[in-house]
Amino acid sequence: MAKCTVMALIWLCSKSISFSLPPFAIYSTFHSLCYVCNTVIPTLVPTSRPNPTPSSGTGLTVQPPLSQCIAKCVAQNFGTFMRMASHLEVLLWARVFVGALVYKNSWVLVFCYTLFLRVRYAQSSFLRQVFRGLERTANALLTYAGVPACAMNAWNNGKDVCKQIVRRNTCQWRRWEDDLEMGL
Repeated sequence: MAKCTVMALIWLCSKSISFSLPPFAIYSTFHSLCYVCNTVIPTLVPTSRPNPTPSSGTGLTVQPPLSQCIAKCVAQNFGTFMRMASHLEVLLWARVFVGALVYKNSWVLVFCYTLFLRVRYAQSSFLRQVFRGLERTANALLTYAGVPACAMNAWNNGKDVCKQIVRRNTCQWRRWEDDLEMGL
């Protein structure tokens, strides 16, 4: 949560880049829907508990129809929209990087957003899939006969440096995630 707050403050203090809004809107929509489904609706419309069945001894909680509908919608669309948000985050990094090259925004913003993506990479399987897809595409493009060997070497060196940077603390982030899931 802290990474999102820090990134929000950075976007607030830097020049506006409207391309940063769609990933935020996607995440906000799903967080809001989950909150409404799990907190607001059960507070306003109490859940019903049918009589316990003789075999189990406990009754199942039945959610209100609206809550069930929202939960079903979130479950059906979550993967698709998280993949879309991950693609948009990578495109946003490219936009920020190109913007720094042409003096539209600061290199500090590139650095901060790179750190943010590094943390997101450690925590999001969707973002890891996007980067794997980009790697496969670049590898395929660089295997054509007309591509100079120095381009392939530069790509491999750059890829190795990026992997080292990501691996440096990725294991530590995953350990923290596991500790949080276990309630430690």
